Amino acid sequence: MLATKLSSALVAPSKVASKLDWTKAFGSVLGIDITRERIGLAVVEHPEHNPEPIPLISIPLRDAASKKSVGISKSALSELESIVRKHHVCASVVNWPVHQGRMGEQ
Repeated sequence: MLATKLSSALVAPSKVASKLDWTKAFGSVLGIDITRERIGLAVVEHPEHNPEPIPLISIPLRDAASKKSVGISKSALSELESIVRKHHVCASVVNWPVHQGRMGEQ
């Protein structure tokens, strides 16, 4: 059942590129890898500009001083906003963890 739901959300790369109209776009795509401790990031520009992904420094999901086990820190949100502005992000691809057979950690 989970595989069916997941497969309905998958889209071919050519369809994503056509939706972005990447031939005219001045933006980039942000790859986001979310884990319990951090958010891994990479930026991909149009292949004519730069064919290789640009890895960015991971962002801690929570502040070191924070004792909370849920939620994302305000500094992490600020950092993400800054990256989106700096790299002119027009779309993102997200890898979200699976928890107890369900998509998305709480």
